[in-house]
Amino acid sequence: MIYRIFFFISFIFTCNCLYSQNEINKITELLDKNNLKKSESLIKSYFINDTNSINYSFLTGRLERKKGNYIIAEYYLKKCLKLDSLYSMAHAGLGTIYCINKQYNKALISMNKAIALDSSNMDFYNDRSAIYYDTNEFEKAYNDLLKAYTKYPNDEYLIHNMGTALNALNRYKEAIVYFNKVNIINPKEARNHFDRGIAYYQIDEPKKAIKDLKMAIKYNHKTILNERIELYKIYRQLALAYSEINEPKKSERYQIKALNNGWTDTK
Repeated sequence: MIYRIFFFISFIFTCNCLYSQNEINKITELLDKNNLKKSESLIKSYFINDTNSINYSFLTGRLERKKGNYIIAEYYLKKCLKLDSLYSMAHAGLGTIYCINKQYNKALISMNKAIALDSSNMDFYNDRSAIYYDTNEFEKAYNDLLKAYTKYPNDEYLIHNMGTALNALNRYKEAIVYFNKVNIINPKEARNHFDRGIAYYQIDEPKKAIKDLKMAIKYNHKTILNERIELYKIYRQLALAYSEINEPKKSERYQIKALNNGWTDTK
């Protein structure tokens, strides 16, 4: 199960004569919206004579992380910390990169440093929850998500992550409450339907599970490539659900589809 990692970046830079606060905020907003081409263009334009500043290093590090260039991103964030070892956002950025690369010990060290420097930043707890989730510390992941939820009660990805953490804790009825909230915000979110379908199956509501799992298939192709659900997982779950309602032919049909799409007994 993919656990998404989502980052809510909001911070204030010190203005100087080379660029204005508005320009910095504009780049930040573009990065938040994943407009990487425009962000890169503005960073190069605004910082053409100031490539050794903390702001340039941090923004470039964040840009390169979003582009998937993790080695380059790590370089710029470490450069940022050489200029200011107490820059909490840079520590958090490194933690994110280490988590993506499954270097969980390093990720946790960096994220804990960020929280120690700024314990009021709820975004850091959201990011740390991903580390806990990936290392099967689901209770800690959920507790961190709850803290972030106080700041972002309407963010669909955060709410979904809370549901997945509760699923992992076998607290399926509570998880469904959060999945329902996501469905109101975005009824075409494939992974939310998939995870809610699993929760319904676990609480012996296979018909509701089947409905959600079919919706997951319907919307899965519209999801960005690296967040799509592997089809064999949906088909396998449908096979189990149909078996529960005594429809062996449909169960067998989806079992075959699961096998044809990469499912094996070892998965």
